[in-house]
Amino acid sequence: MHVLRVKHTVGILAASAILALAATGVVKAFHARLGNRQSGGQQAASQSAGSKQALTASQRSHTRVIKVCDLPEKEEYSHLQVQFLNEGDGWVSTGRKLWKTTDAAQTWQCIFDAGSGKFRATNVIYDFQFVSADLGWILTFEELRKTTDGGLTWKLLPNPIADGWLRSFKFLKDGKVGRVGGGLYKDLGEDEGRANRFYAHDGTNRGLFAAVFRTEDGGATWRSEPVSRSPGNISGFYFLDRDHGWATGEAGDFYFRDGKWFDSQSGDVDDREDPVVKCEEIAIGAPTYCPIALWFVDTRVGWLSNSNGYIGKSTNGGVTWADIVSLGAEDPNYVLPPAIAQFSFFDASTAWGLDWHGNLRTTFDGGATWTALDLGLDLEHMFFLDAGHGWAVSRDALFRITP
Repeated sequence: MHVLRVKHTVGILAASAILALAATGVVKAFHARLGNRQSGGQQAASQSAGSKQALTASQRSHTRVIKVCDLPEKEEYSHLQVQFLNEGDGWVSTGRKLWKTTDAAQTWQCIFDAGSGKFRATNVIYDFQFVSADLGWILTFEELRKTTDGGLTWKLLPNPIADGWLRSFKFLKDGKVGRVGGGLYKDLGEDEGRANRFYAHDGTNRGLFAAVFRTEDGGATWRSEPVSRSPGNISGFYFLDRDHGWATGEAGDFYFRDGKWFDSQSGDVDDREDPVVKCEEIAIGAPTYCPIALWFVDTRVGWLSNSNGYIGKSTNGGVTWADIVSLGAEDPNYVLPPAIAQFSFFDASTAWGLDWHGNLRTTFDGGATWTALDLGLDLEHMFFLDAGHGWAVSRDALFRITP
């Protein structure tokens, strides 16, 4: 491992380093609407134990998106992600490398290098998560690893989805209870199609179907949690606690209740066999449309984003959904709609979002409208501890979203 000191932005007048947003009505309105409400916080699987303070009037007047530093390294094949536990301790993945800071991004230490994968290409980091400064996990191509010493060493964990695609994972903040998701290959029935991307082209009559496995010991052992026989995979989870969770992916959207996974029940179709609720649309092809992000502020109220640009809302814990807005309507001639790839809701009305075009967006009306901030940053990932402490990364730099 090595430590890299990066050049920090000095002075708030450097236009190339700081994007002052206090003068923009969008960001001032964001914090004005937020008022003194307590933040809902980042989801339980990645929450910090830090304070969730309400914003004061003086803080709201100084909201800025600030360039903190250049990324410690730029890679050709990058899949960028950022997470912080508090003001000082954080991580950034820049592709195949994971970097750690303990001094608010003044210095960075490379704690993981994925190297080359099974096919001699760059083995990109798909996801990582830390629940403390020492305990974390990292997912590369079909491999999940765990560290208990802050990244000094990593242990390869058993892969219960080895005969398929391991696509996602999430742990609760206790570091013991977690899930992995993806798809397992299974024999196809006579009425199940083969002419799709989920068919196993290995000479067997098999297809890929959604799969979830659960651990109670931090990933040492896994047991299956059955989901419906849905073609495709699960690529994302959201959990409030061990009893309330949700999953999305090319296989659809699911909710976890009473110890079991269930399909959403809002699956009506019109006379052309198209889904009535567009936020749950699944269309495999070019482009592919499927649910890509969700967020719940409590066990009943949540939001679901689809890559087709539709956003839906549920008031019964994900049992059913109703469309509330289509971002694709901003440009009816779009090739790829500005779908929301990430949510961070702080209450039932107020949230930040990051769309596929790299724009930060805000909503003050529960997701019915989303205003894009024209920053020209092309952001790729964001992370919030609470309403007053957020970070985002572009291909070049780390930014703070702060009052």
